[in-house]
Amino acid sequence: MPKPRKAVVKIRQTTGQKTLSPEQKKFNRLIEKIDQKKKRLQQWQALAPDFQKKILEEYQPLMQVIAELQTTMVLRLNAFHNRRSFTPSQKDKISYVICEICSALFTHSNADELKPIYKKHSGIECGAEGEGLNDIMAGMMQEIFEEQFGDLGDDFDYTDPEAVAQRVAEKMNGQLDEPEPSEKQAGQQTKRQTAREARRTAAHKAEQEHVSQSIKAIYRQLSTAAHPDRETDPDARARKTEIMKRVNAAYKDKDLLKLLALQLELAQIDQDHINTIAQDRLKAYNKILQDQLEQLRIEIEQAELPYRMSANLAPHQAANPETVVQQLNADIEALQQSIGQLEKELAFLTTVKHMKIWLKNYGMPENAALSGSLFNDEMDDFDFR
Repeated sequence: MPKPRKAVVKIRQTTGQKTLSPEQKKFNRLIEKIDQKKKRLQQWQALAPDFQKKILEEYQPLMQVIAELQTTMVLRLNAFHNRRSFTPSQKDKISYVICEICSALFTHSNADELKPIYKKHSGIECGAEGEGLNDIMAGMMQEIFEEQFGDLGDDFDYTDPEAVAQRVAEKMNGQLDEPEPSEKQAGQQTKRQTAREARRTAAHKAEQEHVSQSIKAIYRQLSTAAHPDRETDPDARARKTEIMKRVNAAYKDKDLLKLLALQLELAQIDQDHINTIAQDRLKAYNKILQDQLEQLRIEIEQAELPYRMSANLAPHQAANPETVVQQLNADIEALQQSIGQLEKELAFLTTVKHMKIWLKNYGMPENAALSGSLFNDEMDDFDFR
């Protein structure tokens, strides 16, 4: 069965026309940008099922294995610490390593059985340090997101990816309540509204009305041509019913491109018609396309936000489906390497002699703080998955 012809909406130079007008060029640029944005949005939307499957079937099981091995390591180190075979300095080093592992482990799991051991070796009640870390992380995340999206408020957890995504979506859609101005401020704002501002408001209102009428005009033409009730043939009625659904969906979304493409499909307009769109109507079309492009930009930012957080990307870093998949694969490979290293060390640490060799080769930094990771730096990063 042949594929349906794809209607291409683009203004082309007509015979005798030296160059396209500025509004015509703008129309084509917006069409091209919208097409690119739509493809990118589709890529993000198509990525979700496979990405989540990989998280559930590969990444999370490896994280569970890491947690189990780290727990085993802490229990074994604690058992060695209780023996008299080690010097005070060696025991201090064992305590340091236990706290290192626990600090990383507590960011990924509760590990309740290790909390008394952590308190024993650190002198800190488990959770007290974590609360400070969470506060630091929340402050960092708030600074990062407000740099890109503006003030999001402080009444939610910035380390919760779902909460951040919801708040950013609300911010982008203008759903966050703005603070009410005081009576004095309201009076000052009223006084500052000049005649120029009033004219600008009126012009904007007229422009919006013109834009709305342009969309409605296309919709009325399509509705007249595609209404299924005018067809007596069952096949034609079914076809028109399907087209009418597409028309209504495009009108609801104010999707000018789909409406114009449907006009091409129904032969209501042709390329000559597109090439000779009146300048005033073209200006209205460009306003519609500009709004559509902005909406696509917002939808893309909302779609990619969870992946940005998952990959710990900064706001200024470019994100695309290929790079986040590559990052996930790299994380999975790093976890596999960490598991291999942990298994080797656990197999080695079975005697006091081996434990002393291991401690000798493990250098504890001066003024060591309870942060970082012994086996893999990634394991100490705050993980949003």
